[in-house]
Amino acid sequence: MSSPNNAEAQNLTGNAIAERLERRGFSRVSKSKGGTHVLLQRDHIDVVVPGALRIVPHKVAQMIERSLESALGPNWLTNGCHDRVESLPTDEVILLDVIVLEPTDDDLWRAFLADELSTIGYAESRTGALLDLKSAAALRLGTSTDHIVLVTPDVI
Repeated sequence: MSSPNNAEAQNLTGNAIAERLERRGFSRVSKSKGGTHVLLQRDHIDVVVPGALRIVPHKVAQMIERSLESALGPNWLTNGCHDRVESLPTDEVILLDVIVLEPTDDDLWRAFLADELSTIGYAESRTGALLDLKSAAALRLGTSTDHIVLVTPDVI
């Protein structure tokens, strides 16, 4: 997220996050009993967000945004972007679990595949490291970067 003091991210409700995902091509599939959570899907991506009127803590909003930034772009949640992303054919999407490490002494972010630690991306920014990894993974798998979605947890 662009700024840890982003007032918009601190005041989001679950419904606001779900609406932004719907503008990005996700569909509401179901909700839990009592409406505490909502499941949204697009292609092979499932996202569970807090229920409609729940205020989402800033850290949780960050985690949701970061986990989907490889598919939706950086700051997709905090910018409230209204652009709709075209869906890829579901048989051509490859989901890869990724781990991202913050910079150390050399000021470089590192991203690597959780199941294949020898495939690494690095750059001066988190987004750059993810893009570098996406390119390396596409080459390793013999496909286009358009067919790869990196799934990231919060920064370790």
